[in-house]
Amino acid sequence: MNTEDSLNEIINVFEQNIPSSITYDAYNSGTLDLTDELDEFDASVKQIMGVDEFAPETINAGKSQIAELVALAKQSDAISRKELFIELLEILDEKLDELSSF
Repeated sequence: MNTEDSLNEIINVFEQNIPSSITYDAYNSGTLDLTDELDEFDASVKQIMGVDEFAPETINAGKSQIAELVALAKQSDAISRKELFIELLEILDEKLDELSSF
């Protein structure tokens, strides 16, 4: 699957898992509990990218894919709530950093 296809699939996951009423500002307010939604988003994105938490090479490949996805997302005008979408990808990248350090 190429990066654009992955981006489209991840956008669909984002739209399905993160309620449309959640904006970047609302997310960063710290007043929402989106634990289940974010866990589902992270798990789905890792699955799309083929990340296995016990295989360091897949974690590193996932980190590279996230960098490409963020770059594509920043250029796209078709993503609603783009700022939130990018934020969630960057948070997932940080989580993968933590996994790769073990």
